[in-house]
Amino acid sequence: MILKPEAGRIVVLYEKSRLDAMKMYMGDPFDPLCFYFTGQTSDPVFFNYTENAEGPPETALFLSTRSGNPDPCCLTQKPRVSMGDHQASADPALAAAMTGSIKQKRPLFVIGLFPEPDDGIFFSKEGQVLGQTFHATFSTRKTRWKYLISGKPDPVQVVDRDGKIQFEKTEPPDLPISSPVQAFISDQSIPLTQSCPTNFALKDEMSGALILKRLPPASPDILFKSKGPGAAGYISEIFVNI
Repeated sequence: MILKPEAGRIVVLYEKSRLDAMKMYMGDPFDPLCFYFTGQTSDPVFFNYTENAEGPPETALFLSTRSGNPDPCCLTQKPRVSMGDHQASADPALAAAMTGSIKQKRPLFVIGLFPEPDDGIFFSKEGQVLGQTFHATFSTRKTRWKYLISGKPDPVQVVDRDGKIQFEKTEPPDLPISSPVQAFISDQSIPLTQSCPTNFALKDEMSGALILKRLPPASPDILFKSKGPGAAGYISEIFVNI
């Protein structure tokens, strides 16, 4: 069996006369047939907005068809695997294809496809190899959002107009600016998503007058680890100049 990349997909070439013998290997409980692929991305902040993506550099996320998921084409995250067992090919053509837009120096994840004889996923009832599109869902990272408000000397407050999240006033960091800075941090973690799912506004603390109807969402570009006794998770800082 030969797997060949072609036009954004992987083409499988095989000898029909040897298909039954190949199925015997698939059913081996001790050394089953498996196809491994390493995954890359051109997004340099993938690790920032994806939960559990980071880990020891010698390991990678493992996504597998062995999941028990009702959707057999949905890959499920498994315990991380050693990259020593999944080194990238030294093929010059492959190395050339992975340069340019690919920013990561190591694979983000490893995919393991485990064909089963007559499973209806990889093979039809007639024994033909089926074309499939597999997909995986990554969990979105959640961070506590910290708004840094500058240029407003009067006390302000950050409010959730939906009433789901509270913001507490906290000590602002030292910033190289002359304007006063007020800092507010959310009492719970918020998903880092491309479209803003929030309805946060800035109001005058004394009069309640609306200053900004909608505050900008957090960006996944920069994260800070929480500090202090018992601190866990990450913080996203959003700078707003009035």
